[in-house]
Amino acid sequence: MTLRSSRFLPPFFAMRCGTRREGGIRRFMRTISVASPLSANVPLMIGFTRNEANFTPKPEIEPIDDARLHELVQGVFPKVAQADLDQVVTVFRAKNPGTPNNVIYQLIASQNTGANILQEAERKAEQKAAPAYHYYFTHTVAARGGKLGAPHTAEIPYAFDSLAHSEPLIGKVTPKEQALADKLSLTWTTFARTGNPSNKLRPTWKAYNLQERPTMVLDDEPKLVNDPLRETRMVVVEMRSKYLNNT
Repeated sequence: MTLRSSRFLPPFFAMRCGTRREGGIRRFMRTISVASPLSANVPLMIGFTRNEANFTPKPEIEPIDDARLHELVQGVFPKVAQADLDQVVTVFRAKNPGTPNNVIYQLIASQNTGANILQEAERKAEQKAAPAYHYYFTHTVAARGGKLGAPHTAEIPYAFDSLAHSEPLIGKVTPKEQALADKLSLTWTTFARTGNPSNKLRPTWKAYNLQERPTMVLDDEPKLVNDPLRETRMVVVEMRSKYLNNT
């Protein structure tokens, strides 16, 4: 989700776009090369969720074996070499011990999607004008017995304090859920009003930079963490450079 603190929302980034053919499928590719000077003075708040990949009609929420996991990872990084596939799986398992295969796949696919979000935050930070604020939403929602984890758009009912209208996703509105909505909605409105999301209900939010990569991890108790996905982020960047960014 992206929020810009301005009534006028100009283009943020210049993108290099193209296609590549894989079998009978032509894939659209993009690389964000630079932040647009048109929005240099407009603050940006941007982030993604832990289980972004769980937004398909048939998400992988049931147990799977290693063969199915490898098949799914090959779908994320087409034509991935076996050694690279093994590396990705090994790194994600090491950082998420005891996590079942279906969730390992969710994390890999979600962080591949999140790499585009991080790229936008990076380009904005490199511009050294208005700040960028990056978040990572990890709160598990009640939908499908919690099996969706924190799927794509899961932060929206909390950010807009609309839990009562979102029970199919978040479940029954409990004091615990409302407390998170109170924190996130104040964060979003504070940013929209001032250009800075810091407020009295959550820690001071440091602007994103490439040295520390401060990220607000949004869960029951939001906390600012420097580069919380460092090892998995780096292996995803490596795989994207090999298998996704050549047009």
